Amino acid sequence: MTADDVVFSFQRILDPKTGSPSSATFELIKSVEATDKYTVKIILKKTMPAFLNYCAFVRNSAIVPKEEVLKRGTLQKDMIGTGPFKLKEYKHGVSATFVRNENYWEAGLPYLDGFDFVVIKDEASRLAGIRKGVLDIGWLKGVDMADMAAKTPGTRLIESAAARQGRFWLNNKTFPFNNLKLRQAVAASLDFQAIIDKVLLGHGSFTTLIPPSEGDFILSQDEIKKLPFYRQDYPLAKKLLTEAGYPNGFEFTIITSPHSPDYVPACEIIQQQLAKAGIKAKIQQMEWGAFQKIRRNVDFQANFFAGSWRADATDYFYTYMHGDSPANETGANDPEINKLMDLCLTTVDQDKRKDYFKQLQYKFAEKVIGIFPYAMPSRFEIVADYVKGYFFMPNDGRAYLRQTWIDKK
Repeated sequence: MTADDVVFSFQRILDPKTGSPSSATFELIKSVEATDKYTVKIILKKTMPAFLNYCAFVRNSAIVPKEEVLKRGTLQKDMIGTGPFKLKEYKHGVSATFVRNENYWEAGLPYLDGFDFVVIKDEASRLAGIRKGVLDIGWLKGVDMADMAAKTPGTRLIESAAARQGRFWLNNKTFPFNNLKLRQAVAASLDFQAIIDKVLLGHGSFTTLIPPSEGDFILSQDEIKKLPFYRQDYPLAKKLLTEAGYPNGFEFTIITSPHSPDYVPACEIIQQQLAKAGIKAKIQQMEWGAFQKIRRNVDFQANFFAGSWRADATDYFYTYMHGDSPANETGANDPEINKLMDLCLTTVDQDKRKDYFKQLQYKFAEKVIGIFPYAMPSRFEIVADYVKGYFFMPNDGRAYLRQTWIDKK
């Protein structure tokens, strides 16, 4: 990996032909140049305090080998990198076998000779595999499974940070949610605590457009509960519907996927709560790949899925909701909110930045650009006690496998 690869990777991200979702994140880059084989100089158009955070997060800025991309066009079917393990064998939908990279750049690592990554779609089967000693590490999404896993002898259960948000996104560009009062009526009809209690069995918390994991910039749980339209208020919902010209309610469709165990149940509770205000929501379930395509093309009235950990608090909203973002998935384009987003992205003074985040959370709730019914741990990791040196990262990553070892003595 050389400086030329870094320059090439950032230029590729910024090239509109690439269609990278990270292009909005790095639009403040003015120039990227290699000053020698292993040094890169990046100049920004404006200040961006979280720039290095984004560079360190592979989801935003994975460095790819220039010569291989030019030769292959993409790396969608090739594993080429500088990591601690090499892919030895891959069986689609079944398993992948990795072996130690003898040429890994960090001396002495990894400790393991290799590992097998096994695809087990059923969560109960994953838990059973841990209990029988067939598996060493596994992850769970279902909170009921996590409760059971916590009682398993010889293991430890690790909860990631509460960075995963339930996202109920409303398409701000088309009917019915190009109408502010109709968006507000939907928000006023919802009881977030009921969703947390029924879907997450209490393993959740209130959230805004940024989750509780973003410590310096979040509002307290009490502050969140006092935000506009964060309390169920059917009389207010009815009033808003009447003012919008729909006193008897309206109909719309929520697209979602059974991809995660909380999506459909959350939609069903939302459907029930909206019905009491006279709003009829139809739930359309689809395969995860199809859902993702429709979501990214903003070809929906409303959708429901969950977001995951990001490198900086701005990454939870800037790409998806800024009017100038090429990857805007909500159709939102509110000038006042766009300006606050820009200030959150570029302000260096920490106290001022905190204040802009606070303003943004209040304004976002008032305009109901999107609705966030809950936050929760993104995953629960169950790990055998004989697995040493392993830590589960907030972004669900497993980078610490490079310093993990097995001690069954």
